Amino acid sequence: GGLSADQIWNGDFEALGREDWSTKGTIGQHDPGSSHLSQSADGDDLTDLSEPPPDEASYGPWRALGEAELSIVYDEGRNNAHALHIRSAGRDSGAANPGYWGVGLRSGVAQVLRLHAKQGAGSLRLHAQLVASGTVVAEQALVPTGEATHAGWQAYKATLRVGHMRRACSSAELRLLLPDEGNEATIDHV
Repeated sequence: GGLSADQIWNGDFEALGREDWSTKGTIGQHDPGSSHLSQSADGDDLTDLSEPPPDEASYGPWRALGEAELSIVYDEGRNNAHALHIRSAGRDSGAANPGYWGVGLRSGVAQVLRLHAKQGAGSLRLHAQLVASGTVVAEQALVPTGEATHAGWQAYKATLRVGHMRRACSSAELRLLLPDEGNEATIDHV
């Protein structure tokens, strides 16, 4: 198994505040007799009027852990231009994602986490945790896979094997930690 787009909510950081499309009133609330698409003034882009407008500063549903500072950054020239910048304040500092409806876990099943990261200040050390009911059930350091791009982005991977659990869990969360104070990273494609 793996942690992928079907489990990690807004892992590409492109939702920009439009994080809960399942809430009544945000999908399909348009006149069925009219088009719910609107074309921009220059004619290039189509906008879905049933979708909430973007909030360029929103990284939800991600949340800061410890004293970490989170922000959305715009990296022009990339197809997926928004990413999450994390500035660590030390041990247990980073970002957490609750999944769409919780991350599903089963005892003994490995979850493979892949993401792209770009080093900020300090050396880049990233750790991943799966946490169920406040207990860390799997933890692993992310390791680089392959070479960094010319822009500094690099693929990382961790295999998180869940230890013994009495029963399956559907409400775990993913945590990404930068354990060194002052460490910074920008992440994307979680």
